[in-house]
Amino acid sequence: MIANAAFYYGSVRMLARQDLPPESQLPFAIAQDNFYRAARDGFDAQLMWLNGRRMPAGELLEQVLLPLARAGLVQLDLAAVDIKRYLEVISGRLRSRCNGAVWQLAHYRKHHDFFRLTADYLDHQRHLMPVHEWPI
Repeated sequence: MIANAAFYYGSVRMLARQDLPPESQLPFAIAQDNFYRAARDGFDAQLMWLNGRRMPAGELLEQVLLPLARAGLVQLDLAAVDIKRYLEVISGRLRSRCNGAVWQLAHYRKHHDFFRLTADYLDHQRHLMPVHEWPI
């Protein structure tokens, strides 16, 4: 959760400081389409970015948004060790292509047991393990 927040606040910091507001570069209809594509296709979703280029979500995250988040966290004076720790969690998800949704789907496909899924999810969270490191 903290990694998500760090990624979000760092990215928003940089996007909010751009000369052209992001909302003026990406019409709502395209943002809405991106949202549904991401929900349906995850890391493979083809998303339209501010420059008009369509690219896979994983590539957009790794090549554009992760560096943006890192720069924003530096501007927010977050300690370098914390920036590295939290954004490494995001990088790990990108490398493994495993986030919470992917893990849940894989777990259910393997065990067909929502009770076990919930119990395992809670157990892994309690051990402070990043989701991309959770066993299925």
